[in-house]
Amino acid sequence: MHNAVPKPEALSLARAMKSMVFTVSAVCCMLVAGLCFFAHDAAAARGTEAANTAHASDTLTLEAAFVNFPPYSIVDDNGPVRGPMVDLVENLLKQTGIRYTLAGYPLNRIKANIASGKTSIFVGPRGISDVLYSPERILLNSINLYSLKGRALPKSIEELKGRSLIVLSGYSYDGMAARVTDPVNKIRVTDAYTHEAAFKMLLVGRAEFVLDYQRPAEFALNNIHGQDAVDYRELARAEFFLILNKRVPNAEQVMQRLAAAYRILKQSNSVLN
Repeated sequence: MHNAVPKPEALSLARAMKSMVFTVSAVCCMLVAGLCFFAHDAAAARGTEAANTAHASDTLTLEAAFVNFPPYSIVDDNGPVRGPMVDLVENLLKQTGIRYTLAGYPLNRIKANIASGKTSIFVGPRGISDVLYSPERILLNSINLYSLKGRALPKSIEELKGRSLIVLSGYSYDGMAARVTDPVNKIRVTDAYTHEAAFKMLLVGRAEFVLDYQRPAEFALNNIHGQDAVDYRELARAEFFLILNKRVPNAEQVMQRLAAAYRILKQSNSVLN
């Protein structure tokens, strides 16, 4: 029996199909290689972007500002800002590798500096706009009403209606200042610019009461030897947080790093009491 000889048309069709299969295979290989390269390149780009995001603020120098809030932070003419609150913030910034400067200002100026972007980091209660607050409080302090001994102490701001009160200029007292200045309460308010000045005015009869935080009040009264002349009543407790200006590049990532550093310090009990 003789083998059949393929017709020329069949040979041509077979060669064409073989060539087509080869071409399709080559194109598929090129597409797969291209997709792999694109995926690798995209992943590398995301990694670079994440690294840049995490460390963009490291190229900046952030200002950490403090008010005179003894004994936690002392701002005076006798040297640089100092105190355990200053030490805590400085430790956090060192642990995160963020460059910084330390400064001390009156509270109203700090608020203005935060609004302008000059001040990046602060410690205080809630109530400031356009900032981030640390997840955990770093300090708890009582807000007390003080008077000379022998004078009955009201139990609330509303009971001060028609009375006279000395407050620290710029202090929100964790939102309590709005009630103090509410015209409905008719409280006669006098501003003091330091804790000591507030109590000196109280001692000479400039007003009936002083509203102040407990630890700074104790510090001031001890300095002016007035601790035996006053009584006080606790009206509230205020939580203080680490505050970060939202103008800081990648502020949320920076706050995450600061919060992580705080948790580490907290484990070693290197935080404020």
